[in-house]
Amino acid sequence: MEVSFNLSPRQLWQPHLAERVLEVLEGSSIPPETVIVEITESTAMTDPDRTKRILGELHMRGLRIALDDFGTGHSSLGRLKHLPVDMLKVDRSFIHDLSVSEDAASMVRAIVQLAHSMGMQAIAEGIETAEQHRFLVEQGCGLGQGFLFARPMPGNDIAARFLSEESGTAAAR
Repeated sequence: MEVSFNLSPRQLWQPHLAERVLEVLEGSSIPPETVIVEITESTAMTDPDRTKRILGELHMRGLRIALDDFGTGHSSLGRLKHLPVDMLKVDRSFIHDLSVSEDAASMVRAIVQLAHSMGMQAIAEGIETAEQHRFLVEQGCGLGQGFLFARPMPGNDIAARFLSEESGTAAAR
């Protein structure tokens, strides 16, 4: 099982961030390679050199990095290639408009292709319909999140849901 968390802009600038994150992981016995740190594209590009250093520390220690809300910020592709990013998350605004906008479909195709060509995984946010999911899978985007899969739920319910699914009994949605 993997776990991910969003790193806020304020958290990104805290001193000794990598050490603090690793201390928490060690105390909880969570292997770093099962943790995905999500940072928004706009936050990453606020100070790209500092971001590269901090994310590099986390990545070097085994954590994976996801660039969240990709396609909505002001990233430079030249800078993107130097960040230790494992995943690009296609913003929900593109997914939402798939059925009504060929431009949105073209953007999604381009982001998925960009991720793959750079050796990254593409993850789609905000999947609400089977048609959206089907389109994404056809484009090679096999990872996603959204209401199609689950509604927001309390943290305690998440573990119970997935443990029951692993044991073969479907959890109520």
